[in-house]
Amino acid sequence: HSVQLISTRNGELLERVDAHDSTITHLAWCPLPRPMGPEAGGAAAFVFATSSRDRRVRVWRAPKF
Repeated sequence: HSVQLISTRNGELLERVDAHDSTITHLAWCPLPRPMGPEAGGAAAFVFATSSRDRRVRVWRAPKF
């Protein structure tokens, strides 16, 4: 069972993650804090977590947009 990340701009498939052996039941999306100072800039970073009937919770780093 997989999670597909799709662009809201053009419908393009950004990434497919083969996440679990069973049905995915929950997904949570969270932005990461941006760095401050000279290293700041660039695209925002996100992580997401999935859980499933296989009784696992997995945390993933989303691609940068």
